[in-house]
Amino acid sequence: MAKLKLKAESIQDLKIIASAVQDSILRASDIKFYQGGRYMNFRLLRFINESDSSARAQSALRVDGVINVRSKGIKKTDDNVMAVLLDINFTKTQSPAGFINFVFANQIEIQVEVECIDILLADLTDAKKTNKTPKH
Repeated sequence: MAKLKLKAESIQDLKIIASAVQDSILRASDIKFYQGGRYMNFRLLRFINESDSSARAQSALRVDGVINVRSKGIKKTDDNVMAVLLDINFTKTQSPAGFINFVFANQIEIQVEVECIDILLADLTDAKKTNKTPKH
């Protein structure tokens, strides 16, 4: 299976990426905000929804044009807390700016204020079979 690489510059593009990363798992320490560079990285173990077999791939999600980041339900000291990504959505403020909302299980949320939608998703490794599948 080919490695996935997607770019989002619109709400419709973001919905595709949200679908691709649904049920990804990551640690709090896998989320980094680089304030000086105005970007944010998420390193995640992506469930391969586009395959018939149960597999996961190590993937990276980069958000550019970041102005500010807020979180709820997670502390900066909780580096080993595991989170399951459920959805990504966008709330427009003054076009093209807005908030990209990352919604996780267990009432964890990360809200990223951005200049515009500018996200890149790329698989870093080949998919590996797993017996741990989402329960929905």
